[in-house]
Amino acid sequence: MAKCEVCGKDCGEKCIEKSGKSFCTPKHLSQYKAEHEHEEDENVCEFC
Repeated sequence: MAKCEVCGKDCGEKCIEKSGKSFCTPKHLSQYKAEHEHEEDENVCEFC
């Protein structure tokens, strides 16, 4: 069973999957997105 990326609880039947990650509520999906929205940008050179 998938575990929520935010709280670590089993998602059960209400599991929301996005980009290979699992979330137990829409609120946790939104929280994860907000916390990780700039991760992809961190590996890009600002001068390239």
